[in-house]
Amino acid sequence: MESNHMSNSTPVSLKAILFDFDGTLVDTKSFYFGLIADYLGTDHIKTISLASEIIEAKLVPGDANVRWKIIKASYQVSRKMGFGIIRSLKAIWYLSQNHSKYFSSAKPTEGTTKGIIKLKELGVQIGIISYTSRKKILTFLFKYFQNSNIIPERNILAKGEFGKSKEAGIEKFIRSFDLVEQKYLCAIVGDLGGDILAGNNLGITTIGLTTGYASSKILKLTNPSKIFNSVIELAEAVEVPSN
Repeated sequence: MESNHMSNSTPVSLKAILFDFDGTLVDTKSFYFGLIADYLGTDHIKTISLASEIIEAKLVPGDANVRWKIIKASYQVSRKMGFGIIRSLKAIWYLSQNHSKYFSSAKPTEGTTKGIIKLKELGVQIGIISYTSRKKILTFLFKYFQNSNIIPERNILAKGEFGKSKEAGIEKFIRSFDLVEQKYLCAIVGDLGGDILAGNNLGITTIGLTTGYASSKILKLTNPSKIFNSVIELAEAVEVPSN
């Protein structure tokens, strides 16, 4: 497969960016495995590192949702740290009962906040696409970007609202951005191969972020246009064409 991967020193011409939610705008990985560390009374860094290694070994280029991989990795982390089967299963239950607290406790990283602000100042239209429910996203964003009006509500869409296909959601955003004839000026930004493949199938710019579940190595297998390590790094590379 011929790569379309561009150097990060090359500016990216974009008018609209569609961000995946979990793992891209928000660090769900650290949060989920931080919960497991809290429950087991283990070191956060060690727990997250071990869980990341387990998930990375199981990821394939087309992954779009790692929910079950998170559950399995949580159990394996518990077992590898010497906890029994019952304790490990209870740790998974604890995770399932408390993960929603993320939407009321999470804080944006400085890099993400600065990156979003910079993109808005450039005039880039911003949207969000997610498997997470619209209600949870709106509740989260109210706290995440409270009083900033950085991300307009009209550009937030949850996967459940448009059916089973992520491509269908992306196409809806392209139309809402009035970029049907210039869809190459619209990008999807994601942390998993499924996000990248969906964008590639539609012929839009695809950008991988290493802030989530997949490493640069895994993301490269899906042939994104670019890979960045943070939202601010991405924002600093974006140029908005005048026409």
